[in-house]
Amino acid sequence: MSRRVAHTRWAAIALAAAITTPYLVMFIQTVRAALDPGSVPREMLLELASLGAATQGDEAWIAFSYLATLLGAVTLVVLLIIAGLIARRQAAREAAFAVFGAITLIAGLATIGSLLGGSPSSGSWLGVATAVAGLGVIVLLALESTGIDFELAEMKRRREPAG
Repeated sequence: MSRRVAHTRWAAIALAAAITTPYLVMFIQTVRAALDPGSVPREMLLELASLGAATQGDEAWIAFSYLATLLGAVTLVVLLIIAGLIARRQAAREAAFAVFGAITLIAGLATIGSLLGGSPSSGSWLGVATAVAGLGVIVLLALESTGIDFELAEMKRRREPAG
């Protein structure tokens, strides 16, 4: 019995990948900035300073190192979840609920202040897009058709002999 794969799973994967791309780019930029703080655009230094990070001398290296570590860890976890979703692993689906739920909550709360406070920055709009996309991933993965797709994949793996 062959069954079509749920399009909702692929939509969730595409949405997760789309929202992960800017953070992957930011990770690469922060690694570069940690290695050479002088190469950092002034706008990025101002945004870091507005968050309370020191952006002068060795302090800039430390701030960019922490930021690169945080962005790298979250991006790696999300990429591993996406790989699990592609393989239709139930554990990846469950992890996606937790990870994208946390990302949605954090991004949503972080952007509310800047949106209500006046002129939002480009980072604020990325936060809004992240929160909306994260919520979209959760909703798509929670749909019954997606759940059935994952359950059928798990049942198929259990029936096949390990080899």
